Amino acid sequence: MNAFLNRIKTIISLLTLKNVFVIFLINCVVATLIAFYRFNMTESGIEVFVDELYFYFLMMNILGFNIIFSYIYISKGAHRQLSLFKIINIGLGALLLSLPISLLVFDWGGEGGLHNVYLAFLYLLAIVLPVVWAIMLIFYIKRREAQPQFQMLKQQIAEQSLEREKVEMELQLLQAQVEPHFFFNTLANLHCLIDNQPDKAKQLLEELTDYLRRSVPLYRKKFISLEQELQLVQHYLNIQKIRFVSKLAVQIDCQPQTLSVPVLPLSIITLVENAVKHGVEKCKGNCLITLQARCVEDNYLQVKVIDDAGLFESENLMSSNGTGLNNLKARLNITYSKNAKFKLYNDKLKRTIALIEVPING
Repeated sequence: MNAFLNRIKTIISLLTLKNVFVIFLINCVVATLIAFYRFNMTESGIEVFVDELYFYFLMMNILGFNIIFSYIYISKGAHRQLSLFKIINIGLGALLLSLPISLLVFDWGGEGGLHNVYLAFLYLLAIVLPVVWAIMLIFYIKRREAQPQFQMLKQQIAEQSLEREKVEMELQLLQAQVEPHFFFNTLANLHCLIDNQPDKAKQLLEELTDYLRRSVPLYRKKFISLEQELQLVQHYLNIQKIRFVSKLAVQIDCQPQTLSVPVLPLSIITLVENAVKHGVEKCKGNCLITLQARCVEDNYLQVKVIDDAGLFESENLMSSNGTGLNNLKARLNITYSKNAKFKLYNDKLKRTIALIEVPING
């Protein structure tokens, strides 16, 4: 009952003066065209034309408004899909509503001994059937035309979904390889300190525990902010300073606007770890690691990790790439395709520079 009342309210709300006038005008134009057609076909007098015009004027308005009422009631809103079954129901509804009204308005005269109800129904049906026929043909062709496109679209979506899942699984696998790589290196350092410097080993274990508690939840994310990554870097360097004491110096220079840029988890740590492993560990004197972050042209984030140990010649740099850097390059390639850059090189001061550039907007 409530649904019926809601449909009636919708019909009433749509029957504004403007809408009624436009529908009335359309009905009158169609009635005039039909009457004119009949007038030319029968070659009758002007009086017959006026009678025909009056008849079709009434008939088209009765049928037209009832089609509108049926549509509003059956379609249940403009957002609903209008199937062929609903279109047929709208036509039948308009016929059933128009039949009693046409019996009251017109004198059908019982031509040929036929009942007035039957005559009125046939006349209404003769008007509605051509429209239904045209709609059915258009509807059928439209569905047949759209079906291959729809199937192709479904296939493309399915393929894209599978490709995306494959890429995400590959990225997760690579990320899962980075974590133990870092942990095992740190545990190896801890093992060395336990025998020779137990106090430092205890301090290192406490720092590692605090580092893991803070950082592990971030590893499972696809992106973290550069600021969060730098916090992880700082924890990592705190651990390394326990080993190297004054031998390791760190300088961090980042533009404030870079701190909110999303980056891959453990991406900067990988560069810093590489500098520690191939620079600080093998350097006999003191070593400075400089970390720079800048926003560069074309909306890119550029991060450099520089160590001044000067132990590698340019031709030996790429051959020194281990699991960490190879893994990082693979992750950058999967995530950013060809839009990310990775370089490892010496500058004029013989410093080793690891550089990555990634799009700021992904």
